[in-house]
Amino acid sequence: MKSILLTVLASTGIASLVQAQEFKEKATFIGYDTDFKTYTFEAEDGDYLEFEKVDPNVMAKYKLTDKTQRGKDFLVEYDVEAIENEMGDIIEVYILSKMSPTVIIKNEEEEEDDDF
Repeated sequence: MKSILLTVLASTGIASLVQAQEFKEKATFIGYDTDFKTYTFEAEDGDYLEFEKVDPNVMAKYKLTDKTQRGKDFLVEYDVEAIENEMGDIIEVYILSKMSPTVIIKNEEEEEDDDF
């Protein structure tokens, strides 16, 4: 009976360790990096999102490995999973689950005159 309880507790701990968090964000597609096999987007706030995994339905619809989608704006929905890598470290993996075209209004900051 104790071994069953320990197995359940261990399974629960592992499940909470790899639990995914879901996010939505407007972002511009930058491109696909063939060396690292990542898909890069620039978020509205200027941060970069690099996805290691992409849902097959998204890939079929948008073909992110070619250059046709570069510079286009999307509403991206993604998960972040904490997983253990080969070295035993816990890392975050970004997984693109859905995306749809959108428009990002970019604010161009006016340059100020420093002449007094």
